[in-house]
Amino acid sequence: MPVRFLCFLTRLPTISFQTFDQLWSEHAKLVHTHLTAVRNGTVKYTQFHVDPKLCDELNSITGRSVMEYDGIAEWEAETLQEIMDCLRSRECLEHLRPDDAKFLYAERTQSMIGRDQISPLAR
Repeated sequence: MPVRFLCFLTRLPTISFQTFDQLWSEHAKLVHTHLTAVRNGTVKYTQFHVDPKLCDELNSITGRSVMEYDGIAEWEAETLQEIMDCLRSRECLEHLRPDDAKFLYAERTQSMIGRDQISPLAR
């Protein structure tokens, strides 16, 4: 089973959610252009974009609040080392980190790591 590394993202307090969402969407192009491990398929990268209207709808139905993150970046590979090598690569440091600074409140990023577990009943 592949390793999944989730990064729960928060936008800079100086920008709107809409600006964050747009800048982060554009950021994906940099990931797929500059990171060799993503281009060759060793590491998979996906973005989960929060939908504020759906969050409000869920809150009105359940009466419960939704986690206060602006999105989730997901990195997946066979090993944690492959993900870390990708995130620490020269390409990442040169092309992605400067772009992150435009929209990402890095100090508030939370992460989680694990593997999918398929229920025996689903097989």
